[in-house]
Amino acid sequence: MAKVLENIDDELFINEIKENECIWNYSSELNSDKIKKDGAWRALCEKFDPDFNEKSVKEKNDIAKVHPVAK
Repeated sequence: MAKVLENIDDELFINEIKENECIWNYSSELNSDKIKKDGAWRALCEKFDPDFNEKSVKEKNDIAKVHPVAK
């Protein structure tokens, strides 16, 4: 996992995930909306890594390994 995510507040991260039903609720119609889900992951990455948008595509995808968000 990328270093930037090693030092995050786990509880805050979990709460942020809970705020985004499209990420965690596989039975939700929102979960099948790839654009909404990608946007939610991108917003999380930006929140926990303020320099996220300045990173290369490879670095962004390393940070969000499970769910590529770089375009």
